[in-house]
Amino acid sequence: TPEEQAEQQKRLGEHVRNIDVIVTTAAIPGRRAPRIITTAMVEGMKPGAVIVDLPAETGGNCELTVAGETVVRNG
Repeated sequence: TPEEQAEQQKRLGEHVRNIDVIVTTAAIPGRRAPRIITTAMVEGMKPGAVIVDLPAETGGNCELTVAGETVVRNG
């Protein structure tokens, strides 16, 4: 349900701010990768934290992902 998804996003956001490295792998064959990591979550991460977004070629799991590029946000 939308309420469950909102709760999952809230809880994920609480944990993301304390993580040094995130490796995302969520993919759906033949479809765009689901967005899991929001811009707000990235902005709440500590400086130097890294996201490796493996399904970048299909849109990525992070809102800030650009396929084939290294994106630096909040250095």
